Amino acid sequence: MTTTQEQTIQRFAEKAGNRREFLQKFIDHAINEYDALGGMFWDCTDDIPKPVCQHYRGKSEMLKLGCSAKQHTDFLRQACASSQPLLVSADGSGTQNGVEQSLHPAILMVSIDHGGRKEVAELFFAGDVPRNEVTEKIDSLASLSRAAAVYGMPSGQQLEQTPASRIDPVATEAFIHSLHQSLDLKENAATIANETRRFLECDRATVVVTQGKRIRTLAVSGQPSVNRRSNAIRMLEKVVSKVLPTRQMFWYPDEESLPPQIDGPLQDYLANSATRTMVVMPVFDKSESKQMQVDAHREQKKMIGGIIVEHCREQWDREQQAPVVELAMRHASDAYRNAWNHQSLFLYTVWKWLGKSKIILAARHLPKTIAASVGLIAATLALIFVQSDFQLSCDGSIIPQQRALVFPSRPGVVKEVLVDHGQKVKKGQTVATLTDLDLDYQITEIDGRIKEVEQSIRSINSMRLSRKRGEEESLQQENLKAQQAELESLQQQQRIFIERQNALVVTSPLAGQVMTWEVRKRLQNRPVSVADQLMEIADVDGRWTLELDLPDRKVGHFMKRWREAQSEDEPVEVEFILAAEPGVTHRGEVNSVGTTTEVNAANEHHLKILVDIAIEGIDIRQSRSGVTAKIDCGEASLGYVWFHPVSEFLQAKVLFPLW
Repeated sequence: MTTTQEQTIQRFAEKAGNRREFLQKFIDHAINEYDALGGMFWDCTDDIPKPVCQHYRGKSEMLKLGCSAKQHTDFLRQACASSQPLLVSADGSGTQNGVEQSLHPAILMVSIDHGGRKEVAELFFAGDVPRNEVTEKIDSLASLSRAAAVYGMPSGQQLEQTPASRIDPVATEAFIHSLHQSLDLKENAATIANETRRFLECDRATVVVTQGKRIRTLAVSGQPSVNRRSNAIRMLEKVVSKVLPTRQMFWYPDEESLPPQIDGPLQDYLANSATRTMVVMPVFDKSESKQMQVDAHREQKKMIGGIIVEHCREQWDREQQAPVVELAMRHASDAYRNAWNHQSLFLYTVWKWLGKSKIILAARHLPKTIAASVGLIAATLALIFVQSDFQLSCDGSIIPQQRALVFPSRPGVVKEVLVDHGQKVKKGQTVATLTDLDLDYQITEIDGRIKEVEQSIRSINSMRLSRKRGEEESLQQENLKAQQAELESLQQQQRIFIERQNALVVTSPLAGQVMTWEVRKRLQNRPVSVADQLMEIADVDGRWTLELDLPDRKVGHFMKRWREAQSEDEPVEVEFILAAEPGVTHRGEVNSVGTTTEVNAANEHHLKILVDIAIEGIDIRQSRSGVTAKIDCGEASLGYVWFHPVSEFLQAKVLFPLW
């Protein structure tokens, strides 16, 4: 034992308030002194070793031991019984000499006998460190341990009892037993919340599940259901959504400062709750024991949820409460993980239903099962063999059969509208007049030129009568012929302009009624072209017809029925109701079918169908009034009539893309 070691250990003993603090300072010093990844102190006085304190300097991935928990306990007992330090290789064998390098850490254990208590210091060295370097540190660690036994806390001072040592084994067994009563995720979450609250004697325990990047609360202790719209739940989920991505156990309050992305939501939640201590434990899809058995290059564990414990009466002493909280969290996480993995099985709902089918076949339920089976078979047979009317529904409008749209023959400006909405007109009656200023100017100009040519012709004729015959007379004759030819050309142009002017008078193409609303207000003084519709005129006293828009997806059924009806020379019947009079059903017969589908304003393909109807039985005769119609397409099985849209959707959207 060197003087420096004695002074270091004595200084630790003077500053420590109890044995635990002394051992913590000792293990921290040993880790730094011997360049270890981490270390622990174990109390091996009883049969089951209990952790006292620990410290890890390296990453947690580097501390996956190459031995099982049982083997590790056996090594602790061997070190406790031995007076010499024990070096455990990665393959699990104990030796006093150097061993081969490995990816797993080497463990150096040394026993300390203090005040009748057996304590074991455990140091972890990186697997790639040569074993001869580790062996060289054995004597120094043994000397340091002897100093800890001599210069540690006074021999009469006992190690402070930890919460883990105060745990009632009976209560712990009951707690663990209750967690594994159900594999249903929601039931299991409720059990975890309530039993964890009872076991830890905290004020609230909450269980959450991860859904992608979102957090959803499954259960809160003491509550039969969760109101996820409450402020408390929403703010807690926001805190947990920031804490869980760290993949570490979270304690509040903590000695270290929190990052702003966690501190902000946490302070908002604490301001609206009485929580003084909070612990958040992430739950993964694989347990730590399974992670210890895999290679260092393993896949990252998937986070599936979290468990939150809150205490409101006082702040917990982390050193005192950590062992019991970690114990409860570890077993609760195992129960939650088992339920989550069970519910994640492929076709879990189907297997669950098949498992419950045994209850259906129980003796006391057998009559009901037979009755339900008979009813199901009867309903299936009815859907297959019972025939029903197969009708295709579609929308349309009712319109007069004789109708015409009025367009101008020439572009111009509407000068006067001579009719109004609802007015009766005769065939050829003037309904509007247009004016064209350019045309008026051309007519005026041609009239002037005609008058000039006529005056010139009259002058030539007068000169011929007053003069003698000769060479001059022949010249005048030729000039007269030229003037007469020009006059005929101008008169021909005049007739064309007059015809164009007459075309500015718009007449009714048939006798009927003006259907356009507020036609004067819409057209007066408005410039129009030959493509502009001025008004609609229809014979409302004559025959009316239905104009149906059959969706493109139903055209196949209708065309099959239409061809059969034409070959058998029988009509295709249609039932319809007016939107203005839905309580009365009317009937008609298909008259003609469009040869191509059209696209409506909603960019949907449809087929035009015209239906002859008896207008005498219809009291409300509003042109283009909406109707709902059903076209008779014969008979088909009841199941096909009801479910053919589903079958066609599957064929078009599922089966066809796959095959």
